[in-house]
Formats: sequence, structure tokens, C-alpha cells
Amino acid sequence: NIPGVPGVGEKTALKLLLGLFILAVSALPFLVQLIRRGNSAPPQAKPWDWLYLIGGGFFSGAFASGGPLVVIYCTRHLPDKDVFRGTMFANGCFAMGLVALEHFMQKQYTADTLLLTGIALAVMVAAVRTSSWIAQRVDARKFNVLVNLALMLAGLMLLVQSVALL
Repeated sequence: NIPGVPGVGEKTALKLLLGLFILAVSALPFLVQLIRRGNSAPPQAKPWDWLYLIGGGFFSGAFASGGPLVVIYCTRHLPDKDVFRGTMFANGCFAMGLVALEHFMQKQYTADTLLLTGIALAVMVAAVRTSSWIAQRVDARKFNVLVNLALMLAGLMLLVQSVALL
């Protein structure tokens, strides 16, 4: 537990901070657009953006919740939406594959977990098909807005999970 904060573990506190950070970073483009009255440029790459990748790797390994940080990096460095989607998919498959391999090596799979995995994979295939259909019909600027909205949702979900554990 964190000293001075009863009942809040380090994991919960880190997820809460991560959720707040993701929410703030994903809301920033919308705030800039409001201030500039609709004349905003896409997110620009910054020299310190590599820290998002390090944080994404840490939070993915520790809490399986670092994907949004990798998304933030990719939105700034991969403006082509097809390259962005391909990179994110490959990153997700690799990360999930490592977790699946770890669980397999620890003999944690049962008939129930395999059934749930099959259902999740079927939903994932449907989601990939749906997102491909959407990506073909949406220009890069609108795609960027959708990505930021998804990031905001991810940040909110982390906040809700953390607050529920308080």
C-alpha cells in the first residue's frame, strides 16, 4: 500500500495515474482545436516521444495496459493510417502472444479459458474486418479523431477500474 493512502495499492495508484495521463494527452488535441477554433494540425512528433514506448512496454508488461501509450507514440510518428493500423496490430499480437505463451507454460489454460479465448478471437476477427471497412471510408484527419476518442475511452476505463478498487 501507498503510505498515507489507506487501501490503495501501488498497482491501483499506477493505473489511476496512467488513466489520468492518457485522458489528458488524448483530450489535448480537442482542446487545441477548440482554442484555435477548428484550425488544428495533426499531433506533431516530439524528441521525447520515445518515452511513450518505454512507458508502454513497462505498463504492458506489468499491468497489460500499456497499449494506449504506444498508440500516442504511433499517432505522432505514423501519419499513414494503414501503417498505423498495421503497426498497432503487430504490436498487440506480439504482446498478447507473449502473455499467452507465459500462461501456456504455467499450464493455466483449461477448457473454459480456451472457449473464452476462441470467442475473443472470433470477436477480434470481426473487429479487424469492421475497422478495415471504417478505415477505408474515413480520411486521415477523421481517423485521428477516432483514435483520440478511443484513447479517451481507454483512459476513462482505467480510471473507472482504479476508482472501483479504492
